[in-house]
Amino acid sequence: MEHESASNDADLRSDVRLLGSLLGDTLVRQHGPELLALVEQVRELTKVIRTSDDPSTAVAASEDLERLLDSASIDETIQLVRAFSTYFALANVAEQKHRYAISPLTTDLRRTVDLVLDAEIDADTIEEVIGRFDVRPVFTAHPTEAARRSVQTKTTEIAELLGVMHDAAATSAERDRAVRRMAELIEALWQTDELRVERPTPVDEARSVIYFFDSLFAEPVPEVYAELAHQLARLGVDLPASAAPVTFGSWVGGDRDGNPNVTPAVTMEVLQIQHVHATRNLIRKVEALAAELSPSDRIVEVSPELVASLEADALAYPSVHSRFTSLSAGEPYRQKLGFIHHKLQRTLGALERGTRLSGTDG
Repeated sequence: MEHESASNDADLRSDVRLLGSLLGDTLVRQHGPELLALVEQVRELTKVIRTSDDPSTAVAASEDLERLLDSASIDETIQLVRAFSTYFALANVAEQKHRYAISPLTTDLRRTVDLVLDAEIDADTIEEVIGRFDVRPVFTAHPTEAARRSVQTKTTEIAELLGVMHDAAATSAERDRAVRRMAELIEALWQTDELRVERPTPVDEARSVIYFFDSLFAEPVPEVYAELAHQLARLGVDLPASAAPVTFGSWVGGDRDGNPNVTPAVTMEVLQIQHVHATRNLIRKVEALAAELSPSDRIVEVSPELVASLEADALAYPSVHSRFTSLSAGEPYRQKLGFIHHKLQRTLGALERGTRLSGTDG
């Protein structure tokens, strides 16, 4: 266990060194070696102040640091602050990636289920608790959350590329490409203004929150559901197909805490934006599912409920029925998804126009 912990710490230090080195290369390319030299001087002096056992040495380093900073120009000071803030942001990315690698969701859920098994709790009690299970993170526009989406997307990709560096299956060419891509992202990060020029409106804040919703909907939430279903099966409990143990909420654009900028019109605009994004997400998921779900009714039986549903859809949407009967002949699940896709597209169109759906389009 100690060996594993030491290995994990070594991996983290290696990642931080790599990101720091790439940032140093960026500083040299963008501002010349003088800025990197200044950063290294400050870093070395603060290290002495922090770690020296000799008080006189620490005092001398502190005086040297004060003189160095006093002699720096305003432009040098700004670049120095940006260099350290960027470095710490990159180090934070590496640490978060490292922490998730040590204790991913699968490990936490498995340990929890192990405890439940050890407690010998009966399946009926577990099923009753799962029926009431409701995790609901609520997003709000916190004034200290100033990170722009342009910054968030770059740091997210850097975290993914760090995963490539520790993937045993990755080739040396793939790791080299990952390093080159991280260098590009760090340079782009350095050239990006981390602060907004103007204060974001409630609608701007809502769009930022939706970025996280979109990211969560793409992979993390489905992975949580799949792993939860797998672990519950160990307890002899099925996760119902209609279960929604994890949902999300948001105060942004709808809170009435005295903010004069949050008006009923703003709330309606935010709701429309959320509805449009949610519908687009569903459309993408239906398209992905249709590409995967290819069972043929010549090989497997389908339920009477599905047959009846397809017949009802055919009456309501004959043009869709005609198209998908030809494209997906003998594939009832794909035909059903074709109808679902069509309905979602109609809903999306109505949302974007700000109108209501009525009747069929047969």
